[in-house]
Amino acid sequence: MTPVKSKINSYVFEIGKWALVIWLLLPIRTAMQGTIEFARVGLGVILFVIFIGKLLYDVTYFPRQHQRETTPGKDLISMIGIVSGIALLVLLLVFFVAMYAINYMSNTNMR
Repeated sequence: MTPVKSKINSYVFEIGKWALVIWLLLPIRTAMQGTIEFARVGLGVILFVIFIGKLLYDVTYFPRQHQRETTPGKDLISMIGIVSGIALLVLLLVFFVAMYAINYMSNTNMR
């Protein structure tokens, strides 16, 4: 395999794994309308934590090896995935807390 194909395959794999995580977490956005697939969301959260942990471990404990095995572009794609995932999870957490507070206040006002 040529180095160019290897680089392209590396980018495709990196994009694919983050796309899989996002796809697995998509049912969270419809949680207020009905039931969600907890197994699917749980698998998405588990993969998200594993991917972030692996990247953090590699960068923190093996910086020289990480620099040899990866490219700045691959790290950029990983960081975009991490930031997007964390932003999505924080946004959903804030949304659910706000919905809970609104629901709680409307129930206490009706009494």
